[in-house]
Amino acid sequence: MTQDHEKLDSNLIATCVVGMIREDPSIKISLIQERINSEFSYKVSYRKAWMAKQKAIAIEYGDWEESYAKLSSWLTHMQNHSPGSYFQILHDDFIVGNRVSREHRQFHRVFWTFGQCKEAFKYCKPIIQVDGTHLYGKYRGTLLMATSQDGNGGVLPLAFAVVEGETLTAWSWFMAHLREHGTDQTEFV
Repeated sequence: MTQDHEKLDSNLIATCVVGMIREDPSIKISLIQERINSEFSYKVSYRKAWMAKQKAIAIEYGDWEESYAKLSSWLTHMQNHSPGSYFQILHDDFIVGNRVSREHRQFHRVFWTFGQCKEAFKYCKPIIQVDGTHLYGKYRGTLLMATSQDGNGGVLPLAFAVVEGETLTAWSWFMAHLREHGTDQTEFV
């Protein structure tokens, strides 16, 4: 086994492992290193294998910036084709130097709910459960969710939000949107 080769860069490795990423996006870096070692008989560094994994994920699923750029159009499409659906995206000013940039916006938070779920909630137990989970990756944040249960104990998702963290302000914003757009029922626990 030979050490790392300069021509065996992360771009080449990414094209070799994109199939592995398609099967399991959470694949361990050590498995990528083993694959490259068995295929090329070169040992690649952890960093190079990690970079290759990130590039393979971008090849397969698009990168973070592309996904963010599509968020508003995806949610608009959802709202146009799913009656009763609702979303709101909030942005902060993007400061360059001492000036507000008119060309860029900085994501702050987003709330969305599906019309079908709002309709289905009419036939569920009048109880809503809320929870949040931390997001890990290039951009941090918290995913807030509201769910209910039908008569058979099945889970019904009601609303979602991606916010800056589990803060009182974020939860208050989420709960206000949930009450206004997530259900037609005036009383729930």
